[in-house]
Amino acid sequence: MLYLEEIFNFLNLRKNIVIASILVLFGAIYWGCGYWHHKPVETKPPVKVSVEKVTKQNLDNTLDLVGSVCSSESVAVKTRTDSQIMKINFHDGDMVEAGQVLFELDDRILKAQLQQQQAILERDQAELERATLKFERDQKLSKKGFSSSEQIDTVRQAFKAATDNVQASQAMIETIKTQLDYTVIRAPIHGRTGTINLTVGNVVKSSDSQPLVTINKITPIQVQAAIPQDSFESVRTALKNGAIKMIALNANGEELEVGTLEYRENTIDEQTRTLAVRGAFENKEEKLWPGMFVDIKLVVGADANVLTIPTVAVQNSQEGAHVFVVQKDKASKKKIKVVRIQKDLAVIQGDVQEGDVVITDGLLSVKEGSIVALPQNDLPSKKG
Repeated sequence: MLYLEEIFNFLNLRKNIVIASILVLFGAIYWGCGYWHHKPVETKPPVKVSVEKVTKQNLDNTLDLVGSVCSSESVAVKTRTDSQIMKINFHDGDMVEAGQVLFELDDRILKAQLQQQQAILERDQAELERATLKFERDQKLSKKGFSSSEQIDTVRQAFKAATDNVQASQAMIETIKTQLDYTVIRAPIHGRTGTINLTVGNVVKSSDSQPLVTINKITPIQVQAAIPQDSFESVRTALKNGAIKMIALNANGEELEVGTLEYRENTIDEQTRTLAVRGAFENKEEKLWPGMFVDIKLVVGADANVLTIPTVAVQNSQEGAHVFVVQKDKASKKKIKVVRIQKDLAVIQGDVQEGDVVITDGLLSVKEGSIVALPQNDLPSKKG
Protein backbone atom coordinates (compact mmCIF):
# COMPACT_ATOMS: atom_id res chain seq x y z
CA MET A 1 0.00 0.00 0.00
CA LEU A 2 2.85 2.30 0.90
CA TYR A 3 4.53 1.44 -2.37
CA LEU A 4 1.49 2.53 -4.43
CA GLU A 5 1.33 5.85 -2.59
CA GLU A 6 4.97 6.61 -3.44
CA ILE A 7 4.34 5.85 -7.10
CA PHE A 8 1.36 8.18 -7.11
CA ASN A 9 3.36 11.04 -5.54
CA PHE A 10 6.17 10.56 -8.10
CA LEU A 11 3.69 10.80 -10.99
CA ASN A 12 2.18 14.02 -9.55
CA LEU A 13 5.69 15.51 -9.23
CA ARG A 14 6.52 14.76 -12.86
CA LYS A 15 3.20 16.20 -13.95
CA ASN A 16 3.94 19.45 -12.10
CA ILE A 17 7.43 19.61 -13.65
CA VAL A 18 6.04 19.13 -17.14
CA ILE A 19 3.38 21.80 -16.59
CA ALA A 20 5.99 24.20 -15.23
CA SER A 21 8.31 23.53 -18.18
CA ILE A 22 5.45 24.16 -20.60
CA LEU A 23 4.63 27.42 -18.86
CA VAL A 24 8.29 28.54 -18.96
CA LEU A 25 8.53 27.63 -22.68
CA PHE A 26 5.38 29.57 -23.52
CA GLY A 27 6.62 32.52 -21.50
CA ALA A 28 9.96 32.54 -23.35
CA ILE A 29 8.19 32.35 -26.72
CA TYR A 30 5.87 35.19 -25.77
CA TRP A 31 8.70 37.36 -24.50
CA GLY A 32 10.78 36.63 -27.60
CA CYS A 33 7.95 37.49 -29.95
CA GLY A 34 7.40 40.74 -28.14
CA TYR A 35 11.11 41.59 -28.25
CA TRP A 36 11.49 41.03 -31.98
CA HIS A 37 8.21 42.70 -32.67
CA HIS A 38 9.29 45.88 -30.90
CA LYS A 39 13.03 45.82 -31.85
CA PRO A 40 13.88 48.83 -34.17
CA VAL A 41 14.90 47.99 -37.75
CA GLU A 42 18.57 48.83 -38.44
CA THR A 43 19.09 51.24 -41.43
CA LYS A 44 22.28 52.31 -43.24
CA PRO A 45 23.35 55.94 -42.72
CA PRO A 46 23.05 58.31 -45.72
CA VAL A 47 26.05 58.49 -48.05
CA LYS A 48 27.85 61.82 -47.82
CA VAL A 49 28.35 63.23 -51.30
CA SER A 50 29.28 66.40 -53.13
CA VAL A 51 27.16 67.62 -56.00
CA GLU A 52 27.06 70.07 -58.91
CA LYS A 53 24.25 71.26 -61.13
CA VAL A 54 23.95 70.46 -64.80
CA THR A 55 24.42 73.76 -66.62
CA LYS A 56 23.66 74.95 -70.13
CA GLN A 57 26.24 77.33 -71.54
CA ASN A 58 28.15 78.52 -74.58
CA LEU A 59 31.48 76.75 -74.54
CA ASP A 60 34.53 77.27 -76.74
CA ASN A 61 35.78 74.13 -78.43
CA THR A 62 39.48 74.21 -77.61
CA LEU A 63 42.58 72.06 -77.91
CA ASP A 64 44.68 72.03 -74.75
CA LEU A 65 48.36 72.10 -75.66
CA VAL A 66 51.76 72.87 -74.17
CA GLY A 67 53.70 75.58 -75.98
CA SER A 68 57.17 77.11 -75.87
CA VAL A 69 57.78 80.83 -76.27
CA CYS A 70 60.30 81.93 -78.90
CA SER A 71 61.44 85.25 -80.32
CA SER A 72 59.80 86.42 -83.51
CA GLU A 73 63.27 87.61 -84.61
CA SER A 74 66.69 86.90 -83.12
CA VAL A 75 70.03 88.33 -84.29
CA ALA A 76 73.53 87.44 -83.10
CA VAL A 77 75.41 90.72 -83.55
CA LYS A 78 78.98 90.24 -84.88
CA THR A 79 81.66 92.48 -86.32
CA ARG A 80 82.29 92.56 -90.06
CA THR A 81 85.80 93.98 -89.76
CA ASP A 82 88.89 93.37 -87.64
CA SER A 83 89.42 96.10 -85.06
CA GLN A 84 89.32 97.00 -81.37
CA ILE A 85 86.25 97.95 -79.32
CA MET A 86 86.53 101.61 -78.32
CA LYS A 87 83.04 102.30 -76.96
CA ILE A 88 79.83 100.50 -75.94
CA ASN A 89 76.64 102.57 -75.96
CA PHE A 90 74.17 100.29 -74.14
CA HIS A 91 73.88 97.95 -71.16
CA ASP A 92 73.00 94.29 -70.71
CA GLY A 93 69.26 93.73 -71.17
CA ASP A 94 68.50 97.13 -72.69
CA MET A 95 65.67 97.60 -75.17
CA VAL A 96 67.22 98.95 -78.36
CA GLU A 97 65.79 100.37 -81.58
CA ALA A 98 66.73 99.34 -85.10
CA GLY A 99 69.67 101.46 -86.26
CA GLN A 100 70.80 102.41 -82.75
CA VAL A 101 74.60 102.50 -82.35
CA LEU A 102 75.73 99.68 -80.08
CA PHE A 103 79.52 99.41 -80.50
CA GLU A 104 82.17 101.76 -81.87
CA LEU A 105 85.44 100.25 -83.11
CA ASP A 106 88.85 101.81 -83.73
CA ASP A 107 88.67 103.48 -87.16
CA ARG A 108 91.92 105.49 -87.29
CA ILE A 109 93.72 103.30 -89.84
CA LEU A 110 90.71 103.25 -92.13
CA LYS A 111 90.35 107.03 -91.95
CA ALA A 112 94.02 107.41 -92.91
CA GLN A 113 93.53 105.02 -95.81
CA LEU A 114 90.51 107.01 -96.90
CA GLN A 115 92.49 110.27 -96.95
CA GLN A 116 95.26 108.58 -98.93
CA GLN A 117 92.84 107.21 -101.48
CA GLN A 118 91.11 110.55 -101.82
CA ALA A 119 94.50 112.09 -102.68
CA ILE A 120 95.08 109.37 -105.25
CA LEU A 121 91.66 110.10 -106.70
CA GLU A 122 92.50 113.79 -107.06
CA ARG A 123 95.74 112.87 -108.86
CA ASP A 124 93.89 110.47 -111.17
CA GLN A 125 91.26 113.11 -111.89
CA ALA A 126 93.97 115.59 -112.82
CA GLU A 127 95.59 113.04 -115.11
CA LEU A 128 92.19 112.32 -116.66
CA GLU A 129 91.62 115.99 -117.27
CA ARG A 130 95.04 116.32 -119.00
CA ALA A 131 94.39 113.16 -121.09
CA THR A 132 90.96 114.45 -122.06
CA LEU A 133 92.33 117.77 -123.31
CA LYS A 134 95.10 116.08 -125.28
CA PHE A 135 92.69 113.60 -126.83
CA GLU A 136 90.29 116.36 -127.90
CA ARG A 137 93.13 118.49 -129.32
CA ASP A 138 94.66 115.60 -131.29
CA GLN A 139 91.25 114.69 -132.70
CA LYS A 140 90.94 118.21 -134.13
CA LEU A 141 94.44 118.06 -135.56
CA SER A 142 93.71 114.65 -137.07
CA LYS A 143 90.73 116.06 -138.95
CA LYS A 144 93.02 118.68 -140.47
CA GLY A 145 95.62 116.05 -141.30
CA PHE A 146 98.23 117.19 -138.81
CA SER A 147 98.08 114.06 -136.61
CA SER A 148 98.61 110.43 -137.56
CA SER A 149 96.30 107.54 -136.77
CA GLU A 150 98.92 105.92 -134.53
CA GLN A 151 99.18 109.07 -132.47
CA ILE A 152 95.40 109.27 -132.12
CA ASP A 153 95.30 105.66 -130.93
CA THR A 154 97.97 106.33 -128.34
CA VAL A 155 96.13 109.37 -127.01
CA ARG A 156 92.85 107.47 -126.94
CA GLN A 157 94.41 104.66 -124.89
CA ALA A 158 95.90 107.17 -122.46
CA PHE A 159 92.49 108.79 -122.06
CA LYS A 160 90.83 105.39 -121.39
CA ALA A 161 93.54 104.43 -118.86
CA ALA A 162 93.09 107.72 -117.02
CA THR A 163 89.32 107.15 -116.92
CA ASP A 164 89.79 103.63 -115.54
CA ASN A 165 92.17 104.91 -112.87
CA VAL A 166 89.61 107.45 -111.69
CA GLN A 167 86.88 104.77 -111.52
CA ALA A 168 89.18 102.40 -109.62
CA SER A 169 90.07 105.13 -107.11
CA GLN A 170 86.40 105.95 -106.60
CA ALA A 171 85.63 102.25 -106.03
CA MET A 172 88.46 101.98 -103.51
CA ILE A 173 87.11 105.00 -101.65
CA GLU A 174 83.66 103.38 -101.50
CA THR A 175 85.25 100.19 -100.15
CA ILE A 176 87.07 102.08 -97.40
CA LYS A 177 83.92 104.02 -96.53
CA THR A 178 82.08 100.71 -96.21
CA GLN A 179 84.83 99.39 -93.94
CA LEU A 180 84.54 102.56 -91.90
CA ASP A 181 80.81 102.03 -91.63
CA TYR A 182 81.51 98.55 -90.23
CA THR A 183 83.39 100.15 -87.33
CA VAL A 184 80.05 101.52 -86.10
CA ILE A 185 77.91 98.50 -85.19
CA ARG A 186 74.19 99.27 -85.12
CA ALA A 187 71.19 97.26 -83.93
CA PRO A 188 69.69 95.48 -86.96
CA ILE A 189 66.28 95.04 -85.29
CA HIS A 190 64.16 96.42 -82.49
CA GLY A 191 64.40 94.17 -79.46
CA ARG A 192 65.93 93.42 -76.09
CA THR A 193 69.63 92.73 -75.76
CA GLY A 194 71.20 89.90 -73.84
CA THR A 195 74.60 89.73 -72.17
CA ILE A 196 77.43 91.77 -73.69
CA ASN A 197 80.12 89.18 -74.31
CA LEU A 198 83.12 91.51 -74.89
CA THR A 199 84.05 94.75 -73.17
CA VAL A 200 85.92 97.88 -74.29
CA GLY A 201 89.51 97.18 -75.34
CA ASN A 202 88.96 93.72 -76.75
CA VAL A 203 90.07 93.01 -80.31
CA VAL A 204 87.31 91.58 -82.52
CA LYS A 205 87.57 89.80 -85.83
CA SER A 206 85.07 89.03 -88.55
CA SER A 207 85.91 85.33 -88.15
CA ASP A 208 84.91 85.23 -84.45
CA SER A 209 82.26 82.61 -83.66
CA GLN A 210 81.01 84.28 -80.49
CA PRO A 211 78.65 87.21 -81.05
CA LEU A 212 79.17 90.54 -79.35
CA VAL A 213 75.57 90.40 -78.13
CA THR A 214 72.28 88.72 -79.09
CA ILE A 215 69.11 90.73 -79.66
CA ASN A 216 65.70 89.07 -79.32
CA LYS A 217 62.53 90.67 -80.60
CA ILE A 218 59.86 90.05 -77.97
CA THR A 219 57.16 92.54 -78.99
CA PRO A 220 55.57 90.83 -80.81
CA ILE A 221 56.58 87.34 -79.76
CA GLN A 222 55.71 83.83 -80.88
CA VAL A 223 54.56 80.62 -79.20
CA GLN A 224 55.07 77.25 -80.82
CA ALA A 225 53.10 74.10 -80.01
CA ALA A 226 52.32 70.69 -81.49
CA ILE A 227 48.79 69.44 -82.18
CA PRO A 228 48.01 65.72 -82.49
CA GLN A 229 47.24 64.37 -85.93
CA ASP A 230 43.67 63.54 -84.85
CA SER A 231 43.01 67.28 -84.40
CA PHE A 232 44.33 68.28 -87.82
CA GLU A 233 40.90 68.30 -89.47
CA SER A 234 39.35 70.53 -86.79
CA VAL A 235 42.20 73.03 -87.16
CA ARG A 236 41.96 72.99 -90.95
CA THR A 237 38.20 73.57 -90.82
CA ALA A 238 38.57 76.38 -88.29
CA LEU A 239 41.14 78.15 -90.48
CA LYS A 240 38.62 78.20 -93.33
CA ASN A 241 36.23 80.11 -91.08
CA GLY A 242 38.78 82.78 -90.11
CA ALA A 243 41.63 83.39 -87.71
CA ILE A 244 42.13 80.91 -84.86
CA LYS A 245 42.58 82.39 -81.40
CA MET A 246 45.41 81.14 -79.20
CA ILE A 247 45.31 81.75 -75.44
CA ALA A 248 48.49 81.48 -73.37
CA LEU A 249 48.05 80.47 -69.71
CA ASN A 250 50.43 80.12 -66.79
CA ALA A 251 50.74 77.05 -64.56
CA ASN A 252 47.81 78.27 -62.42
CA GLY A 253 45.51 78.49 -65.45
CA GLU A 254 45.59 82.30 -65.45
CA GLU A 255 45.43 84.01 -68.84
CA LEU A 256 48.68 85.70 -69.85
CA GLU A 257 48.11 86.78 -73.43
CA VAL A 258 45.75 86.23 -76.36
CA GLY A 259 47.22 85.77 -79.82
CA THR A 260 46.41 84.39 -83.25
CA LEU A 261 47.55 81.25 -85.06
CA GLU A 262 49.74 82.43 -87.93
CA TYR A 263 51.60 79.35 -89.13
CA ARG A 264 51.29 75.59 -89.38
CA GLU A 265 54.01 73.24 -90.57
CA ASN A 266 53.54 71.76 -94.04
CA THR A 267 54.38 68.23 -92.84
CA ILE A 268 53.16 66.06 -89.98
CA ASP A 269 56.06 64.64 -87.97
CA GLU A 270 56.26 60.91 -88.71
CA GLN A 271 57.78 60.09 -85.33
CA THR A 272 55.40 61.96 -83.03
CA ARG A 273 52.36 62.17 -85.37
CA THR A 274 51.99 65.83 -84.49
CA LEU A 275 51.75 69.05 -86.49
CA ALA A 276 53.80 72.07 -85.41
CA VAL A 277 51.84 75.34 -85.20
CA ARG A 278 52.92 78.83 -84.19
CA GLY A 279 50.99 81.83 -82.96
CA ALA A 280 51.81 85.53 -82.75
CA PHE A 281 51.26 87.54 -79.55
CA GLU A 282 51.63 91.32 -79.17
CA ASN A 283 53.17 90.85 -75.69
CA LYS A 284 53.10 94.57 -74.92
CA GLU A 285 53.51 93.92 -71.18
CA GLU A 286 56.24 91.32 -71.81
CA LYS A 287 54.41 88.59 -69.90
CA LEU A 288 55.80 86.05 -72.35
CA TRP A 289 59.56 85.50 -72.43
CA PRO A 290 61.71 83.47 -74.83
CA GLY A 291 62.27 79.93 -73.56
CA MET A 292 59.17 79.96 -71.32
CA PHE A 293 56.76 77.00 -71.33
CA VAL A 294 53.06 77.89 -71.24
CA ASP A 295 49.73 76.12 -71.50
CA ILE A 296 47.91 76.89 -74.73
CA LYS A 297 44.21 76.86 -75.56
CA LEU A 298 43.67 76.71 -79.31
CA VAL A 299 40.08 77.79 -80.00
CA VAL A 300 38.89 75.79 -83.03
CA GLY A 301 35.15 76.43 -82.63
CA ALA A 302 32.30 77.05 -80.22
CA ASP A 303 29.26 75.14 -79.00
CA ALA A 304 26.08 77.05 -78.12
CA ASN A 305 23.67 76.05 -75.33
CA VAL A 306 25.25 72.70 -74.52
CA LEU A 307 24.79 70.74 -71.30
CA THR A 308 27.94 70.52 -69.20
CA ILE A 309 28.93 68.74 -66.02
CA PRO A 310 32.24 68.23 -64.20
CA THR A 311 34.16 65.32 -65.71
CA VAL A 312 34.44 63.70 -62.26
CA ALA A 313 30.67 63.12 -62.30
CA VAL A 314 30.88 60.84 -65.35
CA GLN A 315 30.90 57.11 -64.55
CA ASN A 316 31.60 54.35 -67.03
CA SER A 317 30.37 50.77 -67.02
CA GLN A 318 29.71 47.96 -69.49
CA GLU A 319 26.40 49.63 -70.29
CA GLY A 320 28.10 52.92 -71.16
CA ALA A 321 28.50 56.30 -69.51
CA HIS A 322 26.13 57.39 -66.75
CA VAL A 323 25.74 59.82 -63.88
CA PHE A 324 23.92 59.69 -60.55
CA VAL A 325 21.26 62.39 -60.19
CA VAL A 326 19.97 63.33 -56.73
CA GLN A 327 16.17 63.25 -56.56
CA LYS A 328 14.49 63.64 -53.15
CA ASP A 329 17.68 62.67 -51.30
CA LYS A 330 18.04 59.50 -53.36
CA ALA A 331 20.55 58.66 -56.08
CA SER A 332 19.10 57.83 -59.47
CA LYS A 333 21.24 56.41 -62.27
CA LYS A 334 20.89 58.24 -65.62
CA LYS A 335 22.46 57.23 -68.93
CA ILE A 336 24.36 59.91 -70.83
CA LYS A 337 26.55 60.35 -73.90
CA VAL A 338 29.80 62.29 -73.57
CA VAL A 339 30.14 64.46 -76.69
CA ARG A 340 33.61 65.74 -75.76
CA ILE A 341 35.82 66.48 -72.79
CA GLN A 342 37.32 69.92 -72.26
CA LYS A 343 39.71 69.87 -69.32
CA ASP A 344 37.42 69.63 -66.24
CA LEU A 345 34.10 69.87 -68.12
CA ALA A 346 32.21 67.25 -70.09
CA VAL A 347 29.74 68.21 -72.81
CA ILE A 348 26.93 65.65 -72.56
CA GLN A 349 23.64 64.49 -73.99
CA GLY A 350 21.14 62.03 -72.52
CA ASP A 351 18.58 61.57 -69.78
CA VAL A 352 19.47 64.75 -67.89
CA GLN A 353 18.49 68.37 -68.19
CA GLU A 354 19.62 71.79 -67.05
CA GLY A 355 19.34 72.19 -63.29
CA ASP A 356 19.63 68.48 -62.43
CA VAL A 357 21.96 67.81 -59.50
CA VAL A 358 24.66 65.24 -60.21
CA ILE A 359 26.98 63.60 -57.70
CA THR A 360 30.66 64.47 -58.11
CA ASP A 361 32.24 63.00 -54.96
CA GLY A 362 31.49 59.93 -52.85
CA LEU A 363 30.51 57.87 -55.88
CA LEU A 364 32.23 54.69 -54.66
CA SER A 365 29.51 54.24 -52.02
CA VAL A 366 26.59 55.24 -54.25
CA LYS A 367 24.27 52.92 -56.14
CA GLU A 368 20.76 53.11 -57.53
CA GLY A 369 18.38 54.23 -54.76
CA SER A 370 21.06 55.12 -52.22
CA ILE A 371 20.08 57.70 -49.63
CA VAL A 372 22.53 60.60 -49.86
CA ALA A 373 23.40 63.48 -47.58
CA LEU A 374 24.35 66.78 -49.18
CA PRO A 375 26.92 69.06 -47.50
CA GLN A 376 25.00 71.77 -45.65
CA ASN A 377 22.05 71.19 -48.00
CA ASP A 378 23.80 73.55 -50.42
CA LEU A 379 23.57 72.87 -54.12
CA PRO A 380 26.34 74.88 -55.84
CA SER A 381 25.92 76.01 -59.42
CA LYS A 382 28.73 75.37 -61.90
CA LYS A 383 29.60 78.54 -63.75
CA GLY A 384 30.89 78.44 -67.29
